[in-house]
Amino acid sequence: TAPASADYEGALVLRRRVAPDGGPFRDGEADVQLTEQPTPEASWLDTGETGALEEGAFYRYAVVARDTSSLSADTASVFLQIPDLTPPEAPTDLVALVDDASRQTVLRWQASASLDVGRYIVYRDSEPLAQVPDVTLSFRDTTALTAMRYTYSVAAVDTLANEGARSEPLAFARPDPDPPRPVYNLRA
Repeated sequence: TAPASADYEGALVLRRRVAPDGGPFRDGEADVQLTEQPTPEASWLDTGETGALEEGAFYRYAVVARDTSSLSADTASVFLQIPDLTPPEAPTDLVALVDDASRQTVLRWQASASLDVGRYIVYRDSEPLAQVPDVTLSFRDTTALTAMRYTYSVAAVDTLANEGARSEPLAFARPDPDPPRPVYNLRA
């Protein structure tokens, strides 16, 4: 709210990128003055013209009231995070193999190229099968049936729950390691 003063000229609006705890993002980084002159308006919209706003980043906005004598009041500040609406890139190089010891299907993939991945969702036949942490680039399907063909894919989910596109699908059937039963009662 603008001060109720006869000599109120307006307010300067400043922005600075900050760490999630409100501390400095980079040492020595200064505020960016977003208004050239004090604005008498009670609200102001940051369109990013004075420097790109980064999705998911934290910013401190400061407003300094100024009077017609160019005297300034104490600074009022607010901290906010720009919403992250961009999903992460899909993981790549999905492969399946059979663990010799357990006879279970094991999936492996290469990490998403995005830096804000929080977890991966493993899909089997287009249905979510499991979620694994971002540092885990493999999954063991303990419920896959022998000789049953499944189609697997994996999607990255960022720390703000934006799910990205799925990896290329991979069809895989765990082979039956046991030989067929012998034939009995053969007659000629």
